[in-house]
Amino acid sequence: MLRSLFKERPKLERYKELIEDILSGLGIDPDRNREETGRDKEYSWLLQRGSAVVYVELLGEEEEGYFMVDCPILTLPSTNQEGFFRHLLELNDQLVEATLTLRGSEVHLLGIRPLRGMDAGEAEEMIDRISGYADNLDNQLSSEFGAPLWVGRNDAWPQAVD
Repeated sequence: MLRSLFKERPKLERYKELIEDILSGLGIDPDRNREETGRDKEYSWLLQRGSAVVYVELLGEEEEGYFMVDCPILTLPSTNQEGFFRHLLELNDQLVEATLTLRGSEVHLLGIRPLRGMDAGEAEEMIDRISGYADNLDNQLSSEFGAPLWVGRNDAWPQAVD
């Protein structure tokens, strides 16, 4: 109990401002690219890097908040799924602070970390790293395994990250 009195709880609003400052610095309008989540204690922005769609998210929880960069890159190939999954596992071993994961029939590349102690440099580096991996891997895996590129929203396409 005493320990919890001294814990500094992350303030989601402070991190929201930090992420919006980063996006503005990248030439991206954070208001135009903000996604409505419909949930309290959650913020989301939608960006694009090359062919990759990039969700930048702040997720609040009772004790801890999280920063996540989530890039849906592909849907499952119709053939050679075992070889595809094996290759994804091998890639996971090579990625730094990123993971390939499956959500239903969608393949996502994501990075997630606690908000506590995160500064602007760390957040910007994570956006750059995860979106860069996604932009490289989506076309490579699609070509190699015949997996269709992820096609999500067709309304208001996001601003590009250079």
